[in-house]
Amino acid sequence: MKKKYISVIVVLVILIFGALALRSVFKHIEKSPKESSSKESRPVSLYEDSARNFEYVYLNPIDSERVYLDPNNANVLYLFHPSGSGEFYKGEIYKSTDGGKNFKKLSVNGSVVAVSPKHPEVVFVGGNSGLFKSNDYGKRWIKTTLNGVRDVKFSAGGILYVIADKGLFVSYDEGGHFNNVGLNKDVYQWNIFPANNKDNVVYVSAQLMHPKPEMKMGNIFLKSLDYGKTWKEIDRGLNYHLVTAFADNPDNENMLFAGASITSGGPGAPITSKTETGIFKSTDGGSSWKKVLPLYLVNAIVVDLDNTNTIYAGAYNGLFRSTDCGKTWSKIELGDSSKTVVDDVKQSPVSHDIYILQNGKLYVIRKHR
Repeated sequence: MKKKYISVIVVLVILIFGALALRSVFKHIEKSPKESSSKESRPVSLYEDSARNFEYVYLNPIDSERVYLDPNNANVLYLFHPSGSGEFYKGEIYKSTDGGKNFKKLSVNGSVVAVSPKHPEVVFVGGNSGLFKSNDYGKRWIKTTLNGVRDVKFSAGGILYVIADKGLFVSYDEGGHFNNVGLNKDVYQWNIFPANNKDNVVYVSAQLMHPKPEMKMGNIFLKSLDYGKTWKEIDRGLNYHLVTAFADNPDNENMLFAGASITSGGPGAPITSKTETGIFKSTDGGSSWKKVLPLYLVNAIVVDLDNTNTIYAGAYNGLFRSTDCGKTWSKIELGDSSKTVVDDVKQSPVSHDIYILQNGKLYVIRKHR
């Protein structure tokens, strides 16, 4: 009888271990990756700079031209993938919620993204098809009344600025109502730059289709101190170049950096020389400017939040960094040194990590804090 009980126990033990083994196999099968609309990234550390306490990391395989960051969550970012050549205001938007490891395509198309700094569930996407709003982190979208959107940005305090077909619009209630503050000029290209720490201060650059003869290139750079109600031209020293990138110093509101790019200034206007363009600096709030770095096609400028003496600039000929507030510059090599075009540079206000799009590939300078 005792042997019989021992045999039963042995059989039970074998069955239990067998069941556990099968469960492990099925669990592995269930977790196997399936085909979906998401795109997976494989983060690769390029190299670590221990002296400066950060590392360069290559993030994703999606060819993109712009990166947009959530001001509330360092793990959330968006990428704009254009639909075709010359179609900057039309394309696909991808979203990552894990710091760029994986991306999933949104159900709405556009080219520019803005996330509310006060309510992270409120997201706007704009492009040729108009301005779309989501109240649930991008799951569902509602089309607003604005069309032909060229740029969308929130100020740090939550004021929404939108450039659309009929001019510049301002919303104080996250898109509930839009006020047209004018600037209804016949323009070819717009760029809007809210100031870093003051909601009422905003900068706009425009490329006019039919400029006045005295305007030479037909490009204007404007500053408003009252939420866009009135404007003042601050072009002196920029030589009528189109301002395609801008950053102000969060520690000094009078210190500004502008990227003035080569441009034809609209139909029929002359083309500027590559030697005339570059990074310009102002120390008097834009009343005067001085070129500090010759560059061709400046796409982005960032003043480092950890050290405002450090400036990053992305342009057609690469990524550049200054550690002395623009006096001297050095070039930073990322990935394939033969491909130098930097399409975008952004800094997360949460983690202070710096994201760089070079030839469509996304890199990040991770700060070790």
